[in-house]
Amino acid sequence: MIINMQSILERSEFQNEIAPRLKSFSIILIAGYTLGMFGLGYEPTRSLFLLLTPFYLLFAAILVLNTEFISKNISYWLWLVPMLIGTFVIEAIGVRDGNIFGEYVYGNVLGYKLFEVPIIIPINWVMVIWGAYTFSSLLTKDKFAKAFITAACAVVFDFVMEPIAITLGFWTWANVSVPLENYLMWFVISLVGGFAAHYLKLKANTNIVLFNLVLQFLFFLCLLLLI
Repeated sequence: MIINMQSILERSEFQNEIAPRLKSFSIILIAGYTLGMFGLGYEPTRSLFLLLTPFYLLFAAILVLNTEFISKNISYWLWLVPMLIGTFVIEAIGVRDGNIFGEYVYGNVLGYKLFEVPIIIPINWVMVIWGAYTFSSLLTKDKFAKAFITAACAVVFDFVMEPIAITLGFWTWANVSVPLENYLMWFVISLVGGFAAHYLKLKANTNIVLFNLVLQFLFFLCLLLLI
């Protein structure tokens, strides 16, 4: 695997233009995840912060997407829209049949649901895969390596998230343990997303999408210690 140091150090004109705002956005994200972590980790405030969870996840996604100005490049839409629709359809079928990820059901914590799937779920799928792909792109230019790293990062993220998500009532599995097919499907879907991002030459204009993923990962990791 070849580490592409040039892509790490390179700054585009767009990055230079938006740099002043990135600091403010980064502080907002740090403050939001930190407040949420302690709010959910502290029993007396947990119910309040559970109500706020889907709204903050949506806010963070909008902030990241708006920062990236993806509307200026059709390639982003050619990746984003199919991924949103695809992950939603797969989730809807998975909840209905229990044959894709395993038997599970979503609780009411994550907000409005369509076909028993919270609307925020496909949005967060996109944020996780895009963030993981951004990380893989910093490490290598090889399409197979990028797709594999993207999928592996997504699976690690889900592995850390699952215990907390179950404890907080985001979703419930029919079995006591999380089925293996759940992680397998996370890998497959993220792998496809990684390949698609490569062929569409998807490139994050800033590091905020990766920054958001790291913060969310640390958020769940810390909650493992608090709850």
